[in-house]
Amino acid sequence: MLGLGFATAYAALWSLGIGYPTWRMGLLFGLVHGLLGIAGVQILYAVHPLNWPLYLTAGKSIVLLLSTLAFGFLMGVLYPVFAGAWPASEPSRSSHVK
Repeated sequence: MLGLGFATAYAALWSLGIGYPTWRMGLLFGLVHGLLGIAGVQILYAVHPLNWPLYLTAGKSIVLLLSTLAFGFLMGVLYPVFAGAWPASEPSRSSHVK
């Protein structure tokens, strides 16, 4: 269910015009998503009253980051297919020049 929430957030950002649904933007969104996730988990473990020793190690951080990069990549590739915007392409720069 959490993945569905993140997929909705990615789609909402693209619908608002924040980036374009491409594999590059998906990777960028996945990178930000992963870094925020790592920071959030570290903060949670620091302030949680039980303070159990299940902290986020470097290996777990790398896995979390790689998984969010894969998620972002797949969202960037598959969102245009299911949103009816195939093929996904960024607007050309020449169309903005007068």
